[in-house]
Amino acid sequence: MNFEYPDKVRDLQKRLNAFMDEYVYPAEVVFEAQVDAARESGSQKE
Repeated sequence: MNFEYPDKVRDLQKRLNAFMDEYVYPAEVVFEAQVDAARESGSQKE
């Protein structure tokens, strides 16, 4: 039996990983800084 993903799925995985690497993972640092700032200012509870 062939348990490999079809080319279309592998392409989608590659595109998704590139998107995550370019946009999502770098934004996590910014998001964490924003949450910390909000906590320090008292506008967000722990």
